Amino acid sequence: MISDYSTLQSAVARWLARADLTASIPDFIQLAETRMNFDLKLSPQQAQASGTSSGGIITPPNGCRQIQSLLIILDGVQRAIYPVPVEQASNANLIVLPIGYTMINGVINLVGSTDTDYVLTYYTGIPSLGTDPGSAQNWLIIAAPNMYLYATLLEASVYLRDDQRTALFGQGYQTALAAMQKQDEMLRYGPSPRPRVDFITP
Repeated sequence: MISDYSTLQSAVARWLARADLTASIPDFIQLAETRMNFDLKLSPQQAQASGTSSGGIITPPNGCRQIQSLLIILDGVQRAIYPVPVEQASNANLIVLPIGYTMINGVINLVGSTDTDYVLTYYTGIPSLGTDPGSAQNWLIIAAPNMYLYATLLEASVYLRDDQRTALFGQGYQTALAAMQKQDEMLRYGPSPRPRVDFITP
């Protein structure tokens, strides 16, 4: 049964049926986590941070991989702002209230000259598995051990230049990924079609 870092390594070794890859399996797991971090944006990865911008800059929290939404708070009212091209932010000092933001060198630059309170919703990465007791498990290997297994086997088959197994394990990974995404959609929105809500700025 795959339930943690050690049992995942054992399962990968059994599936590959290769005794000479023991030292490489941790590398395959690390590469698999990198792949899954690019592919997954699920509710367990969501986090929020709040604060006040300083000099028009918001520093994202450690572990922020992608911004989902940025709300600014003016007179007690929350308003969403969205990313804008860098060239449109060149005259930000002529604008008082923030109307958007840019990401430059890893920090959020508000387009506007007034500092403001904010609420940032973002996606975090998957906690990496490791040999330390605190990193032996994470939420994903508990929820979807098949995804971890197939992603790791996929990286191993690429290393082995086994095109047939790469296709097989790639399909297994894509199936597990689609199932995980569908389950998360059901968790967030239920079985009904997702309604569209249009907000009109006054």
